[in-house]
Amino acid sequence: MGSLIVLGIDPGLTIGIATVRVENGRISSNAKMQIQWGNDFVNFLETIATTGSEFVVVMEDFALLESKAERVARNKRSRKMEAVQVIGAVKFWCAVNKIKLVLQEPSLNPMNAKHSGVAIPTNHSVSHKVIAYNHAHHYLLSNGIIKHRLLDED
Repeated sequence: MGSLIVLGIDPGLTIGIATVRVENGRISSNAKMQIQWGNDFVNFLETIATTGSEFVVVMEDFALLESKAERVARNKRSRKMEAVQVIGAVKFWCAVNKIKLVLQEPSLNPMNAKHSGVAIPTNHSVSHKVIAYNHAHHYLLSNGIIKHRLLDED
């Protein structure tokens, strides 16, 4: 396999993004950042669409847990459910640009962190980019594109 870019996304008001480049079965580079939902995110997607690189988008899916539904309804900040808006926008963008989209369950986060070796920060406000990276890493690992770090001989 040649070069592949996996774009990991943790959707929400603050969006975690990880751009992971893989060459010959190894992660050659990665960049992690957080941006706010809105024009900056849309502009970022448009820039990515023009790179001409082969890539896959891996994004955390959304599930409103019954135990959190009432709290979300009362919270003015989360009431707009930005994660759902981001997911819809990314689904549309991937469909228009014919880009493969993979959704992963949020419940994979603890396992993803163990497999990547990158722990999720306890400070939630800075965790989004790490979660995005771990989703991208899980996709690469579970599809045999990279080897588990403990099995990789160097």
